[in-house]
Amino acid sequence: MAYAPRQVETHKVTLRTVMRRASFVQGHRSFLQGKPLNYDAYPLCINEQWSYERGRQFAAIFPEPVKNGKTIRTAALYAYAGALNRREIL
Repeated sequence: MAYAPRQVETHKVTLRTVMRRASFVQGHRSFLQGKPLNYDAYPLCINEQWSYERGRQFAAIFPEPVKNGKTIRTAALYAYAGALNRREIL
């Protein structure tokens, strides 16, 4: 029997919410460290898989830390917003 993943329900969230997730930060860091995509990251949660991949995509255009301590950096927020507007990232 083939595996058919369910589409996740979507809803609007802020950029801070997206960038605050541990999976986003992990994806961003792993890309900057030159690690290959971890296909087994977050196997039980599609939302976390998407967040991890968004972090990796964002790292390709923003090779700086996303957070300063626990706070999302303003420069990172502006960079992510610009990338979304230019359709460079999901």
